[in-house]
Formats: sequence, structure tokens, C-alpha cells
Amino acid sequence: MVENDQREALTDADRAAAFQQLVLEGFGVAAIAKRTGTKPRTVKTGLAVADNATAVTAMAEQQLTLDQAAVLIEFDDDPDVRATLIQVATTDPAQFAHAAQRARDDRTRHQARTAAEADLTACGYTVLDRDWLYNGEYTRITDLRTTAGDPVTEVDVADVNGRAAHVRVGFDGITETIYFVADPKGAGFKKANGAGAGNGPMSDEQKAERRTLIANNKTFHVGNGQVLDRESGRLR
Repeated sequence: MVENDQREALTDADRAAAFQQLVLEGFGVAAIAKRTGTKPRTVKTGLAVADNATAVTAMAEQQLTLDQAAVLIEFDDDPDVRATLIQVATTDPAQFAHAAQRARDDRTRHQARTAAEADLTACGYTVLDRDWLYNGEYTRITDLRTTAGDPVTEVDVADVNGRAAHVRVGFDGITETIYFVADPKGAGFKKANGAGAGNGPMSDEQKAERRTLIANNKTFHVGNGQVLDRESGRLR
């Protein structure tokens, strides 16, 4: 392996296959690293890739690097993401690290949303796909008050028929749940002063939600800590 590398550099696919063969011959990671002058981390990565058919094929057929092929293993259960990463690696390799991080971020947010929605479903909530424009079908609890005039809380709707919720997921994967009810009057609630009518002052909570909605409409998260400003079209 060393002699071949000196005459003509081995491909990463060849290198991974060689590491795997050396393990079968009884060599450990440390021994392989020492005998071949390779970093132990690279040996471990090569062995992981060699054990994954998709990564091996992509490396051999698409000339992916060892590190690029190793990233594919992270998305073994998502062929669409793998296909996207392979395309980026072959057409715009400089963007591969960014695309991989964006895929990780998307997966983290998806997992957070799925877990939160599963908990809500288990508690009897209807999970909504958005938090706006329900035209009276659902009413946000922030627009409601109890008979005593207090803001309606999550606790107040925990056992109400027709309770529903929407899960927001932030850029950092932290979830926020917005609660609704389908029949406020039947649940014993009343509309807050001016709620939905535009003729009364908004509460501090409503103002905060409004600011968040406006900010989210102006920007779009593109991963790796970057945000696209929809108004200017620039990344920041």
C-alpha cells in the first residue's frame, strides 16, 4: 500500500478498501495508522466508509472524497438528502460542507417538530400545519380570555374539546407551541377586547408574536448560521 502510494497516489476508494483488508488480516487501527503513515482518524473514517455500500459506491463512481463519503453515512435513512449531497459534491464541491450542515440542521428541526407533535397528539390535540388564516375554524388562545377576564393559558385548554396546536421550530431547533381551540364559546372563553377586530390595543404577548411573524417573513434560514434577507436578497 505504501509503495503504491509513492508511485501513484491511491484513490480514497482504494485506500478505504486497503484499510478494510488490513483489519481482516488482524491489524488494529493504531497499527494500520503507524504502518501506513496515516492519521488514526483517517483510518477510522476509511473503515466506516468501507462498511457502507452506498458510501463505497458513491466514492468509486462519483469520485467523492473519503470525508464526503463519510457524511453520506449520516443520512443512510434519507436517500433524497444523499442524492442532493452527491450532486453538490460532484458539481460544486466547495459548497459541500455548507450543504451537509444545512441537511443536519434541517434534520434536527424535523426531529424536534416530530417529537413535539407526537407529544401533542398523545395529549389529544389536533396538530395544525400553520398558525394563521383559519377563518374562524380555530382561534388562538392569545385572542381569548376566561370568564374572569384572565388570559387563556395552555392549562386552561388541556382538557377542552376541539383543542389544537401548531409547533414552530426555531433556527436552533428549539420548539414553540401555539395553542388554539375550535369552539371558544363552548369551552367557556370569550374574545379578548379587540381580538381579530383591529379596534383595540394588542397585549404584550400579541405584540411579541407579531414581531416574530414579521421577522420570520423577512428572513429565511439557509443553514450553517446563515440567514437570507428576503427584502435585500443578501446572506447575513
